[in-house]
Amino acid sequence: MTVELKDQNMVTTHTTSKAKAVKSRLLRKKLVVSNRSGLHLRLAAVLAKMASAFDAEIHIESEHSITSAKSILGLLAINASSGKELTVTAEGHDAHAAIQKIEQFFALQLGEDESQMKTVTI
Repeated sequence: MTVELKDQNMVTTHTTSKAKAVKSRLLRKKLVVSNRSGLHLRLAAVLAKMASAFDAEIHIESEHSITSAKSILGLLAINASSGKELTVTAEGHDAHAAIQKIEQFFALQLGEDESQMKTVTI
Protein backbone atom coordinates (compact mmCIF):
# COMPACT_ATOMS: atom_id res chain seq x y z
CA MET A 1 0.00 0.00 0.00
CA THR A 2 1.32 3.46 -0.91
CA VAL A 3 -0.04 6.73 0.48
CA GLU A 4 1.15 10.15 -0.67
CA LEU A 5 0.69 13.32 1.36
CA LYS A 6 1.36 16.51 -0.60
CA ASP A 7 1.97 20.13 0.27
CA GLN A 8 3.63 22.88 -1.75
CA ASN A 9 7.22 21.88 -1.06
CA MET A 10 7.10 18.25 -0.02
CA VAL A 11 5.57 14.94 -1.05
CA THR A 12 5.78 12.27 1.62
CA THR A 13 5.30 8.70 0.44
CA HIS A 14 4.61 5.92 2.89
CA THR A 15 5.01 2.43 1.47
CA THR A 16 4.20 -0.59 3.57
CA SER A 17 4.88 -4.17 2.68
CA LYS A 18 5.54 -7.44 4.45
CA ALA A 19 9.28 -6.74 4.25
CA LYS A 20 9.40 -3.27 5.83
CA ALA A 21 7.90 0.20 5.91
CA VAL A 22 9.71 2.92 3.95
CA LYS A 23 9.24 6.67 4.32
CA SER A 24 10.50 8.79 1.45
CA ARG A 25 10.38 12.57 1.23
CA LEU A 26 10.41 14.44 -2.06
CA LEU A 27 11.28 18.07 -1.44
CA ARG A 28 10.86 20.84 -4.01
CA LYS A 29 12.30 24.33 -4.07
CA LYS A 30 11.97 27.00 -6.77
CA LEU A 31 15.16 29.01 -7.31
CA VAL A 32 16.11 31.78 -9.71
CA VAL A 33 19.50 32.01 -11.43
CA SER A 34 20.68 35.42 -10.28
CA ASN A 35 24.21 35.27 -11.69
CA ARG A 36 24.44 37.49 -14.75
CA SER A 37 26.45 34.80 -16.61
CA GLY A 38 23.96 32.05 -15.80
CA LEU A 39 24.91 28.50 -14.89
CA HIS A 40 28.11 28.19 -16.95
CA LEU A 41 30.65 25.34 -17.02
CA ARG A 42 32.60 26.17 -13.87
CA LEU A 43 29.46 26.68 -11.82
CA ALA A 44 27.84 23.53 -13.23
CA ALA A 45 30.93 21.59 -12.13
CA VAL A 46 30.76 23.07 -8.62
CA LEU A 47 27.02 22.37 -8.37
CA ALA A 48 27.41 18.78 -9.63
CA LYS A 49 30.21 18.13 -7.13
CA MET A 50 28.11 19.63 -4.34
CA ALA A 51 25.08 17.50 -5.27
CA SER A 52 27.22 14.37 -5.54
CA ALA A 53 28.17 14.70 -1.88
CA PHE A 54 24.58 13.72 -0.96
CA ASP A 55 22.94 10.30 -1.15
CA ALA A 56 19.63 11.90 -2.16
CA GLU A 57 18.39 11.81 -5.75
CA ILE A 58 18.60 15.48 -6.78
CA HIS A 59 17.15 16.88 -9.99
CA ILE A 60 17.00 20.32 -11.54
CA GLU A 61 14.01 21.18 -13.71
CA SER A 62 13.69 24.03 -16.16
CA GLU A 63 10.53 24.79 -18.09
CA HIS A 64 11.34 22.21 -20.79
CA SER A 65 13.74 19.70 -19.29
CA ILE A 66 14.90 17.88 -16.19
CA THR A 67 18.36 16.59 -15.31
CA SER A 68 20.31 15.10 -12.46
CA ALA A 69 22.02 17.79 -10.41
CA LYS A 70 24.99 15.41 -10.27
CA SER A 71 25.59 15.65 -14.03
CA ILE A 72 27.73 18.52 -15.33
CA LEU A 73 26.59 17.98 -18.91
CA GLY A 74 22.96 17.71 -17.83
CA LEU A 75 23.22 20.99 -15.94
CA LEU A 76 24.70 22.70 -18.97
CA ALA A 77 21.99 21.25 -21.21
CA ILE A 78 19.17 22.97 -19.30
CA ASN A 79 20.61 26.30 -20.46
CA ALA A 80 20.05 28.10 -17.15
CA SER A 81 20.59 31.71 -18.12
CA SER A 82 20.31 34.69 -15.79
CA GLY A 83 16.80 35.20 -14.45
CA LYS A 84 15.66 31.68 -15.29
CA GLU A 85 13.50 29.94 -12.69
CA LEU A 86 14.51 26.38 -11.84
CA THR A 87 12.91 23.80 -9.59
CA VAL A 88 15.21 21.66 -7.48
CA THR A 89 13.82 18.34 -6.24
CA ALA A 90 15.52 16.00 -3.81
CA GLU A 91 14.45 12.65 -2.43
CA GLY A 92 16.21 10.61 0.21
CA HIS A 93 17.29 10.68 3.82
CA ASP A 94 19.50 13.75 3.32
CA ALA A 95 17.18 15.56 0.89
CA HIS A 96 16.56 18.47 3.26
CA ALA A 97 20.29 19.13 3.72
CA ALA A 98 20.84 18.89 -0.05
CA ILE A 99 18.09 21.41 -0.81
CA GLN A 100 19.47 23.80 1.83
CA LYS A 101 23.00 23.58 0.42
CA ILE A 102 21.85 24.18 -3.16
CA GLU A 103 19.60 27.04 -2.05
CA GLN A 104 22.60 28.64 -0.30
CA PHE A 105 24.66 28.24 -3.47
CA PHE A 106 21.97 29.98 -5.56
CA ALA A 107 21.52 32.71 -2.92
CA LEU A 108 25.21 33.57 -3.23
CA GLN A 109 24.66 34.20 -6.95
CA LEU A 110 26.06 30.76 -7.70
CA GLY A 111 29.33 31.54 -5.95
CA GLU A 112 30.33 34.35 -8.28
CA ASP A 113 30.64 36.92 -5.51
CA GLU A 114 34.28 36.40 -4.50
CA SER A 115 33.73 37.94 -1.04
CA GLN A 116 31.05 35.35 -0.21
CA MET A 117 32.46 32.45 -2.19
CA LYS A 118 34.51 31.25 0.77
CA THR A 119 31.32 30.55 2.77
CA VAL A 120 30.21 27.87 0.28
CA THR A 121 31.81 24.62 1.45
CA ILE A 122 31.90 21.81 -1.06
